[in-house]
Amino acid sequence: MRIATWAFIAALAVPSTALAQSDALPPTGLAQYQSGGVTSIPVGGTATSTTVVLSAYVSGTNPAANYRLRVELRPTSSAFTGVFTHEAATNVAYPGGTSTVTISGLAPGQTYHWQARTYAT
Repeated sequence: MRIATWAFIAALAVPSTALAQSDALPPTGLAQYQSGGVTSIPVGGTATSTTVVLSAYVSGTNPAANYRLRVELRPTSSAFTGVFTHEAATNVAYPGGTSTVTISGLAPGQTYHWQARTYAT
């Protein structure tokens, strides 16, 4: 039974440009999952609840830095602004690793798109 119907139509990586993040590399391996973080949602696929998990490999070139995933999630009727709306709760140490963002409270019947960047802390 579907609790909610909404879909991601795009998963796009963008270069890190905010706050002179020159040592943060663009995220790779972007993925989107159902609320449990295990079952994949394909691009254009449908989530079964109002919570999803977004994931990517984040890394950078500075051995003294930590990295985390930042995501901008918008309804598809809204253009991206370049300002993140969600951020991973924990850092990934150099040289990098998988970072996840759990997003809850999404609207049933709404379609979303998202983009991601690596942020150096």
